[in-house]
Formats: sequence, C-alpha cells, structure tokens
Amino acid sequence: QLVYRLKIAVDNSSGLLKTASTGDSLVLLAQRDTLLGQIAGYHTYADGLVHTLESNANNGAAWLETENDALPDTALYQYNEKAYHQVFLATIGAGVYTFDSLQQAQLFAVANQCPLVGGDAVYWARAAYALAVPNATYNDSLLCAQAQPIARTPRHEDINPSFDLYPNPAQDFVALQPRNLDEAAEVTIMVYDMLARERIRLYSKGNQTVLIDIGNLNVGTYWVVLQGEHHRTGIRKLIITQ
Repeated sequence: QLVYRLKIAVDNSSGLLKTASTGDSLVLLAQRDTLLGQIAGYHTYADGLVHTLESNANNGAAWLETENDALPDTALYQYNEKAYHQVFLATIGAGVYTFDSLQQAQLFAVANQCPLVGGDAVYWARAAYALAVPNATYNDSLLCAQAQPIARTPRHEDINPSFDLYPNPAQDFVALQPRNLDEAAEVTIMVYDMLARERIRLYSKGNQTVLIDIGNLNVGTYWVVLQGEHHRTGIRKLIITQ
C-alpha cells in the first residue's frame, strides 16, 4: 500500500509539471511542493520500516546462533551440522558471501568427509565452500572406501562409540576412556585444532584408558576424535587451559 501511494503521488506530480502553464504555475508549484513533502514522508516511513525489519532479523539471527550453540555435538554428523550452521549464520545468513580463512577451513573440514558417515552437512558444506573455491573436488570413492555405508540419517549409536575425557578443561594431560567397544577393536585417537589440523594421533585397543600428552599444545579449543570398530567415529570438545 505504501508503494502504491508513493507511485500515485509521483505520477500526479509528473502530470502536473507536464501540463503546467504560465498562468497557473504558482498553484501547480504549491501542489508540487505538497506532493514532494508527501513523498519525503513516505521515504522516512519506509526507512523506519526497513530499520525495524533489519533489527528483527538481527535479533532472530542472534537467537538462532544461541540455539545452534546449545545443540549436542557428540556424534560426528551432529558436529558437522553445528559447525556448518555456525559459519552459515555468520556469513550467508547475514548476506555475506565471502569467508575468512578460519571459516573456509571449517567448511572444508566438513566438506572433505564421506557423506555416508558425515551426514547431510557434508553436502551443505560443499555447496558453501564452492563460493570460495568453485573448482573444489572430492574423491568420495576414497573418502568412503573404509566407511560403513549408512543409507539413512545416522543415529547416535551408528557412528558414535562413546568415550569420556577427563579432566576437561585440562592442562598437561587428559585421559580418554572409550566405552562399549569390543576388547579387540583397533582404536585410533586424533586431536584436531580449530583449523582442522591434526595435532596428535595415538593408537590403542578396545576400552583401554589412553593418557594423551597435551603439554605441547597451545591454550584453546580442540576436537578429540575416536575412530573405532567398523570405522565409526565419535567426537568430543577439549578445552586446554594454562
């Protein structure tokens, strides 16, 4: 309705100016000033409306970020979805279609996984990463060569051999205690930083407690990944303090 009224005012102003003559110029100029004042008022109203909409959108984005942060991330597919949404809300969701180096690394860490294990977020991350690296390719045959096919959305028990980390936050050492694995299962433990770089790799068997030396890692947030039987993967966040 606002746009329609504005168009009528502009059309009236244009018509008056086209048909103006010397005799009625003063009257038409007064009417023109009145119409221009109405147009200015509509612009002010529209600007206020846009500001209100933008404010509501920003508040909504903040709420979504809070909700995303509260989501569980104990399974790999959950972590992938959470990591993708974090980047999406900070960029595309805010009308920004470029990524900084950390955001690119986060997207690639998700995109460069077997979709059968990493879940739907792998495809989402690939689509977003293409905005930064249009020619990026992924060898799913290689990525999925050792992965157990999952024909549906993964559930917690499908890909998350649970384990505990303690203490957490930690300083020099952290203990990893696998649970519910076969005693003969080969276990690989990896620690990644926030740039998706592998910093530590250890090997174990079954449910044996593994002591991880983190004394050489900087203070910050890391991800501890446990790869167990049938190449199922579990993931936990680790905080390293001084």
